[in-house]
Amino acid sequence: MVRPTLRAALTSTLSGSLAVVPLPLTTSNHQQLDQVGIQLQDQIKIDHWIALRGVREDLATSRTDSLSYATGVTTVATKSDEAATRRGAVTTTSSVLRG
Repeated sequence: MVRPTLRAALTSTLSGSLAVVPLPLTTSNHQQLDQVGIQLQDQIKIDHWIALRGVREDLATSRTDSLSYATGVTTVATKSDEAATRRGAVTTTSSVLRG
């Protein structure tokens, strides 16, 4: 990772010409996000009836590195989250509905 250490600003001097004055950046942040999920699904058909069921598991993680140029200290913050989603349905084919 390339990080800039100085930023330039223009100011006017007493003689009327412009001078470049370096302004230090205060922090540099780097963030990484990762997410993975897996889904399982099953469908069963008995006569004209169809049953569907499924489950999905998701996992998300993040990491943020913050470097303070004033102190030279890097702070690391991490977070992770996971969730499961379930679903189910029962339906029938159109021939049963027509009678």
